Amino acid sequence: MPRFISIKKAAEYARVSQTTLRRAIKIGRLSRVYLPNGHMGVNPVEVGQLFPPKQAEKDESRNAPRREADAKIST
Repeated sequence: MPRFISIKKAAEYARVSQTTLRRAIKIGRLSRVYLPNGHMGVNPVEVGQLFPPKQAEKDESRNAPRREADAKIST
């Protein structure tokens, strides 16, 4: 059985607003369930497929500051 997360956590995970997720649910691009506490929940895998990480976020490590040892080698 898949685990579901709240709309709030899904929005943080996907780096979109809660409103964006609710719109996706409303137009049928994202399915929802009601959690035992009465709140809506979504499948995080489905959220990841609908809102994949952007290329800039994947390459974030390339833009990290160079270590001092690396700087000495290249000069």
